[in-house]
Amino acid sequence: MQVAEVLNKQHFNVHPFQKGLLNLYLQIEENRIAASVFNKDNSLLHEISSMQFNETKNQTNSIIHELNFFLKDFDILKHPYYHVSVQILNRYFTLVPTAYANGHLKELLEFNLGLKDIKTVQSIRINNSIDFAFTYDFDLHSFIEKTFNAAKIDHLGASSIDLFLKLQAFNNSDVLLNIHTNFIELIIKKNNELKFYNIFKWDSHEDILYFLLFSIEQFQLNNTTLRLSIAADLPSNDALFTLIKKYIKSVNFISSKSLNTPVENLPNHYYFNILNKHLCEF
Repeated sequence: MQVAEVLNKQHFNVHPFQKGLLNLYLQIEENRIAASVFNKDNSLLHEISSMQFNETKNQTNSIIHELNFFLKDFDILKHPYYHVSVQILNRYFTLVPTAYANGHLKELLEFNLGLKDIKTVQSIRINNSIDFAFTYDFDLHSFIEKTFNAAKIDHLGASSIDLFLKLQAFNNSDVLLNIHTNFIELIIKKNNELKFYNIFKWDSHEDILYFLLFSIEQFQLNNTTLRLSIAADLPSNDALFTLIKKYIKSVNFISSKSLNTPVENLPNHYYFNILNKHLCEF
């Protein structure tokens, strides 16, 4: 099968590679794949790679072929890895209070998604109170397991929530807007407790603004006083943020400590999830 058309491709060399094992962090979306490579103790970031593809009708088979193409094109498999983390972003998830999970996450996930006979179900416990249950394609699961030895597969949403609740950079934040190629994640917390998490598909800036303002309204937050944090692979002067700032006064771009050393053409609020996944507590 021919891989989908590549729309955008980026690669950043941050620090030269040294001898020893490495850690690989992969992020898989519908039409985009990104990766970061750290040293074994995650104290040094070596490189970042990303590739955006054109949309295809057969999404599952396309993702597998795109991932295979991505790994070969950036020669990622040439390195010896101590740890491989794969984050998948999709809408096949549900959040259940741990007290009500009772070992029935598969049934709850199938009920909430309207699906039957889900083959792969994984669960991540967040903040000792919420079970984040999710699924993804079994063929993709098999490909990842064949490609990497003992790769750890998570839903990107679980790490976004964990980081939002745990990172000191978010101590004064009420809402996180995490912008991806086709989706946005919206997270709301109060007194450091999760109040809302969801994923929305977007096509225009107006879509993002609508979902943001609608979610804020549902939780009766004040636009003029709430504190919004943004993670996005977009320049801070993008027209989207000019639009958002018309309605929300306190807007902050979250920077990654992994990019404290300046990298040409790479703002330090880019690649939020793959640069901070190693800070998650699961």
